Amino acid sequence: MRERAVAVKDALVPGSETAASGASARSDAKAAGRKGSDDRSRRRDAGRPGERHSGGAPKPDSRPDDLKLVQRWLEEQGDERPAYATRRQRAYQIFGDEKALEGKRGEKLMRRMTGKGLNPASLRIEANQTTQLQGFFAIGSDRPFIVMENIDAYEEVVNLLKGKRSARLFGARVGGVIFGAGHNICMSHALDEYLHDIGYRFPYVYYAGDIDREGARLVERAREVNVTEIRLHVGIYRAMLAAHRAHLKQGIAREDAAKNQDAPRDLSGVVKDLPVSLRVPFQRALRDNIRVPQEVLTSEDFRRASMGAVDRMLYR
Repeated sequence: MRERAVAVKDALVPGSETAASGASARSDAKAAGRKGSDDRSRRRDAGRPGERHSGGAPKPDSRPDDLKLVQRWLEEQGDERPAYATRRQRAYQIFGDEKALEGKRGEKLMRRMTGKGLNPASLRIEANQTTQLQGFFAIGSDRPFIVMENIDAYEEVVNLLKGKRSARLFGARVGGVIFGAGHNICMSHALDEYLHDIGYRFPYVYYAGDIDREGARLVERAREVNVTEIRLHVGIYRAMLAAHRAHLKQGIAREDAAKNQDAPRDLSGVVKDLPVSLRVPFQRALRDNIRVPQEVLTSEDFRRASMGAVDRMLYR
């Protein structure tokens, strides 16, 4: 009797078999949905660059090596000298990217070319903007040039060079002078392009600027954006520090550098060309916020130095 009642009760539950069937179907659909979602995630992950494929190997960088592209382009030119083009035009010809020769990418490539014995001038690039630098030199000049940061010092060297192929400048002969005009020398490849345009044949130039944080940062930045080697002119910095000491002995107050000047990132690298006897006072001046401008040297100092009278000037 009880078994019959249970059977009758089960038989009276409306849609009991249908409900069970629906629940089972929903459960199967959810499982299928999760499986499909997992499959899509795996496909997305497999397509992401730099991530691992199903084979476990990372996706390689598809961009060709810049130096190899340059070498291939030069080989295609053969013995013919290609016509000049602007920097962006040439970059597009070689890389298919008009900005490939600019910024850090361009600077890195120029250094790699130099390291492989390839002259960057072989790319036959002409400036597509007004020349940022100006200089003075005689035709047939046969000595390295010097870059002067300030206009007064630049004019002093111009006066020494007038009518001459070279001039003695605080212990070293120079054949020309370039006005750095402060930050103009820090324009990307401005020095390289200027020297290329005038047919300069030395791998380096001398440099002289103010002894302060900004002056040190300028030469550091100029080295970063140009391939041409930039060497500090030892004789001029020696004369500037000697003249500064003489001023202090005379009771003339020192000049403090502006507090908002940019500081060099690697001061030891900036002064690497100087002997220790000059490196130490140079670094001390920057540490103590002292400024020694190029104008500390007078026209008479330049004239006497050009005649070999450096010692008398240094110990006045």
